[in-house]
Amino acid sequence: GSIIKFVNNWLIETPQKLCFVNYENPNSIEFNDLTEREPYISYPSGCTFFVYIFAKLLGRQTIDISFLKHLQMICFWLETLLLALFVYRFLKNIGIKSETEKTITAFLTALFWSWIPTNVWYLANVFFSDQCVILFIMAFLYIEFESYCCKSNSLNLILNLIKVLLILAGVLIDYYFWIFIFVAFVLKIIYS
Repeated sequence: GSIIKFVNNWLIETPQKLCFVNYENPNSIEFNDLTEREPYISYPSGCTFFVYIFAKLLGRQTIDISFLKHLQMICFWLETLLLALFVYRFLKNIGIKSETEKTITAFLTALFWSWIPTNVWYLANVFFSDQCVILFIMAFLYIEFESYCCKSNSLNLILNLIKVLLILAGVLIDYYFWIFIFVAFVLKIIYS
């Protein structure tokens, strides 16, 4: 429920007024300044920003659990699709010729990933940075692979720009993304 509280504070007061910080408490006469409203500093506020953008795009004044659940399911299916695309392209790249084999393997991999108990029971009920960052990890993984396989300089430039935006978004959402990017950077050095 924290993300709903944080996004609603941003929707009501604007993120600029709150300096893009997540506050535990809404504006009230009980608090003289922002520091008394208990800033939540355990995670960066990128996850709040991600949900806030969708709320603004859809013209929402506030959000509720239903809004968050719908957004969460869209993200989950996008993650699953990106994983399937990555597996499909990887299988094609290693030389598997059969479209049926590539399609079935990609589908089953994504299906089994979506059925992992953590994904089914925990992440489906809790939306915060650890769930939000998975979409950006899957997107980065797929774009990085496409960039690795790309032969066109102009397309590779576009893919690199997308990677920069994904990295920026990912590091603002969860600290785990820093580790992921560090590993990707090391692998890039090793295989270049």
